[in-house]
Amino acid sequence: MNRRALLAALVFFGAPVSLAAHASDLVPTTARLVKLGPISALTYYTVEADGFRVVTTVQVGSAAESRLEAAPVRFVVTLAPGQATTVSVPRDAGMDAIELRIARVGDRIEIAWADGEDAAAN
Repeated sequence: MNRRALLAALVFFGAPVSLAAHASDLVPTTARLVKLGPISALTYYTVEADGFRVVTTVQVGSAAESRLEAAPVRFVVTLAPGQATTVSVPRDAGMDAIELRIARVGDRIEIAWADGEDAAAN
């Protein structure tokens, strides 16, 4: 599914989509689109009995630009307070991976580059 189709599906099914990427303002069932170099990551979460269920779908923005050809990949994790996970996308040999850190801080989800920089800055 391409990014436009994914965004259209989310909007069609009633999930608001935010194109801004400030770490502190992700709220339940509102999707956040973050660019990771040639990669796009769409993240949202729902509140479940055992924690926050965070879903991130990653895909290549443009296969021609990135020289990557792959199907979208979905990561699903349930986070308790204080827990975090990292979505890592490898690049060419000798290049650092592109990493997005998703953390549950109290009653909110923060999204930032793994080096600690707010995802909104890129």
